[in-house]
Amino acid sequence: MDFAGRSIDGVPRYARQQAEHPMLLIDGDVRSPRSLLPGDLAELPRYSFLEQFHNPDNIYLPASSWSGMTLRAIIELAEADPEAGWIQVSAGPYATVVVMQDVDAVLLCDGLDDAPIPAERGGPWRLVKPDDRYFTSVKWVDRITVSIKEPDNSAERIAQARQRARDAKA
Repeated sequence: MDFAGRSIDGVPRYARQQAEHPMLLIDGDVRSPRSLLPGDLAELPRYSFLEQFHNPDNIYLPASSWSGMTLRAIIELAEADPEAGWIQVSAGPYATVVVMQDVDAVLLCDGLDDAPIPAERGGPWRLVKPDDRYFTSVKWVDRITVSIKEPDNSAERIAQARQRARDAKA
């Protein structure tokens, strides 16, 4: 997928493509790597979560009702290696990391306020980590990588760089 290009209505071109042709890759330290379509996740147990994100750039975003599947249920579809300790959730080159002991509390959401998530809000899939920082809520998720070793956390590096820039302005 090409990650270059302009955004359309604030949504990067690659995210529009992901929304139009959703596919979720599960790979890494798994027995059965998978490429999943939305229908492949339809039978998984669903959970809802009311979340008000705190975004340092926009203060508080309105509370929204997110719904989706636990990260554990999704990685079980690919049969994660029992030694795996990390999950990297990505949208192109942007990725956050979830430690294995937290996968039951983290949702991969496909619903927002009882409707599919629009691309403008991060659909078709968006990661929701309750009680965590805004930047960990990866929009336009296209890949979940199970790993025995701690993977790259570009979301953390980008957030730190943005904070340094805000501090420098102050």
